[in-house]
Formats: sequence, C-alpha cells, structure tokens
Amino acid sequence: MKRLLGALLSLSMILVIAGCGSASSNPCDNSGGKLIKVKIASITPLSGGQASLGTAIANGAKIAVLDRKAELEKAGFSLGCAPLDDQADPIIGGNMGSRAVGDKEVVGVVGTLNSGVAKTIAPLFKAPSLVMVSPANTAIVLTQSGYGSYNRIVASDAFQGAGAARATKDTVKAKSVYVLHDKTEYGQGFAVEYVKEAKKISLLVANGEGEGINPKDTDFSALITKIIASKADAIFYGGIYDTASLIFKQADEQGYKGYFVGGDGLDDPTIVKNSGNAANRVFYTSVADNVYGSEAGKSFVARYKKQNGPNDPPTYAVYGYDCAQVIIEALLSYGKQNPGKTPTREDISKLVRATKGFKGLAGEVSFDANGDNPVAKVYLFQVKDSKYPGVALGAIQ
Repeated sequence: MKRLLGALLSLSMILVIAGCGSASSNPCDNSGGKLIKVKIASITPLSGGQASLGTAIANGAKIAVLDRKAELEKAGFSLGCAPLDDQADPIIGGNMGSRAVGDKEVVGVVGTLNSGVAKTIAPLFKAPSLVMVSPANTAIVLTQSGYGSYNRIVASDAFQGAGAARATKDTVKAKSVYVLHDKTEYGQGFAVEYVKEAKKISLLVANGEGEGINPKDTDFSALITKIIASKADAIFYGGIYDTASLIFKQADEQGYKGYFVGGDGLDDPTIVKNSGNAANRVFYTSVADNVYGSEAGKSFVARYKKQNGPNDPPTYAVYGYDCAQVIIEALLSYGKQNPGKTPTREDISKLVRATKGFKGLAGEVSFDANGDNPVAKVYLFQVKDSKYPGVALGAIQ
C-alpha cells in the first residue's frame, strides 16, 4: 500500500501518540534506568479517513515492543515506541520523517501505510541510514530507487496488479471491466499493472487504459452512468476503502448489477460498513493474509484488545507487529555481538537488510538486495454475508 490522500490537514495534529500517555502511564516508555535507550517509531495515518489502518499498524508495532520488553532489557536495551501521524499526506509525512531523524533514540521506523508518503520519506532516511520497514507499501519504485535503508515485508504492485486482473477473469468470471484509480502513487500504479495484465489475458478494459478520479468527490452519478452504459461486468478501483465504498454504494443504487474489484486498499471493515448492498459483490486482493484464526493469531488478537479496546484489529495490525519484530531482531543481534555498546542507525539498518528466513506471525520475511521480500504473497478475498474480513479464496501469487 500504498495510498495517498491529497488533503493537507491541520499541522496541529501532526503528532499523535496512539495508546501512549504520560511517561508514568505509557506502556512503551523507555525512560529511567541505566539501560541503553532506543526507540522504534511508526509513521502512519492516525487521524483522517485512513486512521483505521494506520492506527492498527502503530498499535501492532507497540505490542511487539511490549512482547519483547524483558528480552530486550536482558540484552541491555530499554526500547520505547513513538507513533507519528502522517495523516496519509506526503507533506506531513515528510515532517514526521524529519521528526524521526531528529530523535537520536530512534533506530528504526515501522511504516508507512501509503506509498506516496514513503516516496517522500525514504530519501530523508538514506543519508542517516535510518531503517524503515513497511507493512503495506506496494509501489514498485520504492525498492528500485537505491534507498539502502528502505524495506518492505509485502509484495509489490507488480504482483498484486497482475494477480487482481487474473482473479477478475478466472474467479469473478468477468469478460470486461471498467478501470478507475485515485491518481495516487499507490492507486494509479496498481491500476497500470492491472491493465497491463488484463491485456495479456484478454480481459477487456472497457475504458481503454482506465481513468483517474478525484478521491475527494462524493457524487459519482455521472461516472456511474458511463460505467453502466459500457456494459462492463465489473468495476475495478485502485485506491482506498473510503472512496471505494462510496463508488460501490452509489453504483448499486443506480442499478449497476456487476461486481466490484480492488486491492489491499479495500482491506478494512469500512468497505463492508459503507458499501451498502454492494458489499457482497466485492472481491479484493491483499498483500496481507488474515492469520487471526490460528492459535498464534488468536493470542495476538487477545493482546491487541487488552491494549486497545474490544474491537478486532484490522489485518494490517499484525503486519505492523512483524515489521517491529524484524527491527527488534536486529537490535538483539547487535546486543549479542556488542554487549554494552550503543548501536548506530547504520548498524541496525545493515542487520535488518540482512534478514533471512525470519518467521513472522503473518509469514516469512527475507530481504533481497533492494529491500523486497521475495517470499511475500498476494491473497484473494470475497466479502460474504456483509462480514469483514472477506472469505479467503487463497493465494494468487
């Protein structure tokens, strides 16, 4: 993922510490004691339309810090967490990136959710070698730009876009599709790869190369009229759940009878809650698997609820957890090799990039020379009975 909303919101909300209060009540505080003080920051949207996923990622990272607290202290580290709010905006994200760079205790960053935000932040982290591990970015360019400290644990749009197109033809059984995107780094990039694969497999794209829409619009009636006239069997949307749900609901209300297809930007309870009767015709791919049915997954959900309230966590919470775990593993490795010494950011960045075969809760993590995870998969889900998450239909890559 991924994801970019163009709205520039108030800078007064730049920093939000999710689930962390004063030092005395903060469960991920690293003050006091004689241990080496270090932090893992997270940079995600904690306010605005994408706060559901962003907060889940930050909370997942926080649980990782809490889970490994005793082990880290034994290795000589007092590890804190610092959730920062990028509001899904590249400009604010850049400010958050600079804030992380300026905090000398920060040795690693979990994030971002949005590829467009990551594209702004990654260059800021290159010179100080501040490592970033993303649970959600899918834009292909991010691991092709020489950012030695940038990594992601999920598959890129090169795989997700192609997989979504194949699923549209083979599983949805559509012969033609109307392609839309939100003009963002994530949404447009995803749509480009989708269209490319559609042409290879003879899936007709009713509107040529697809078209971009303004994700801030709220009335899509004219667009839907065009879609209905095209007789497309399905609507594909490259973008995020908030706008997608509006389009799908309005299409259904105007009489569109086809299916709705999207990517991991739809992987949130909002797609069911706000799509109305259209929800049960939604298929979405995701670079995140739903692991909450396993025993380890159930345990994670219980710990998550204990810290954050009664609601089940969105899928990406566990991916934020695994990203933080990768950074923690690097810290522990450094501490074992260099007892009593304070690691540099470059030390941790190199150890993270060297990760091979880490067994995360969501899946295996290894990084190649560019920071991609070569064993990451893409999954297909279908919403049924108006329930989230959708029913898993298996891996498609």
